[in-house]
Amino acid sequence: MLKARPVPRRRPMVLGLLSVILAAVGSMGGVIDSSHKPVHPISLQFVGAKRDAVTRQVASGWPITLRLSSNGELGIGRPSLPPFFPRIKEVGYITFADPDNCFSFNAQSTCPVRDETYLEFTPDLDRPGVANPHGNWDRLIGLTDFGGGGSPQVFTFNFQTLMNDRLASYGPIVGGPEPDLLESRCVGPHVYAGIACTSDGECGPNGTCRLIPVNADGYGLGADDDLPGLVLLSDAGVGVVVDQNFNRPRVPQARNLAGLMSSIAYELNDASARTTVVAHLNVPEGQVYTFPLSAGGDFPARAPRGLFTPVVLVDRCLGDTTTCSHRFDHIFRFDGGPQVTMTDGDMLERLNTQVVTVRAFVVNGTAPSILTDRDHDGVVNSKDAALAGYVLLSGEETIRMVGWYDDELEVTPMLFDFDGNGDARGQLVAPGGAGQITKVPR
Repeated sequence: MLKARPVPRRRPMVLGLLSVILAAVGSMGGVIDSSHKPVHPISLQFVGAKRDAVTRQVASGWPITLRLSSNGELGIGRPSLPPFFPRIKEVGYITFADPDNCFSFNAQSTCPVRDETYLEFTPDLDRPGVANPHGNWDRLIGLTDFGGGGSPQVFTFNFQTLMNDRLASYGPIVGGPEPDLLESRCVGPHVYAGIACTSDGECGPNGTCRLIPVNADGYGLGADDDLPGLVLLSDAGVGVVVDQNFNRPRVPQARNLAGLMSSIAYELNDASARTTVVAHLNVPEGQVYTFPLSAGGDFPARAPRGLFTPVVLVDRCLGDTTTCSHRFDHIFRFDGGPQVTMTDGDMLERLNTQVVTVRAFVVNGTAPSILTDRDHDGVVNSKDAALAGYVLLSGEETIRMVGWYDDELEVTPMLFDFDGNGDARGQLVAPGGAGQITKVPR
């Protein structure tokens, strides 16, 4: 029977000495302090992070790197052999427990239930719009527009109808220029998009006939395809769930951003004699938003707002539409919150001082794509995942940052007519100037 294969270890000699010291302490009747935190199956770390530190980051282009190190695993399982351990674009299962001693992920499995405690991972690179049929099949589908992992949308001001009836997408660019290409294909243990089919009977004993996006890229909003157990949450930006009317649900919800991870790799045996999966995210920018020009016409521009930049709606034309361009006060809404009246300068001051918290943890199996605040404490985190029935494989780790925004164009507020006067455009001046050296704020 195919089982998870133990990883060969070469442990540093100091560990042997440590065992002797501990044994000696025990023989002398010493007591070892056990007040430390319980060891989870996975030790999770934000690389470069310091506890309680608040970093300063530009809107996009900065890194988030996570290390997931295993503790006491049985080994790494593979659906078929060889290889014993996965290479690029090959799936592996770091298995921590298998109560019935029947490895369910064997391609020829006859196990009655899937009872393993495990971390699924596929070393891979994902890019938006680049087809990549490697990873967890269900999550490959789930990260597409067809599967629900596409860009969220909110109603904004329509320059043609002069009403708030234009649905605008926001968040990072996901998917490609072409829509999802849907076909009925055989999906099996080894192939995501197999032969064309009309029924399961055409797909062999372990395959199913499914309607799938054959050009899935493995990049979108929700649980990741290459590291399905990872949860990455933010309390600002696209990570905050709002409806199309830009209202938060009665019970707060957060969107799992792990599907935006650009690369997954692993060390079979790292310097601490553990298997470590490394997940990397290059924080992406926003997508195209159309601005109206004062001389007429529209200008589609790439929104420089980043993944963790709050999503902002603004009404730039308050009161009399013939004189509103001379006013400096506007109505804003941030991430589905209440209306507030302030100037563009006030808005920038708010965002340049707002502390954004990013949370990460790992669950057994496949993580949720949307998580609800089940304990009603106002924070969506790992406690809510546990209350939802997910088994935590790691503790929760956090980083905190404050964004750096030079001007309102870096936030790219979307227009909305809050006062109902038939306009929301007002005046927006695009700043600019000669290049210079700018001292980094510390």
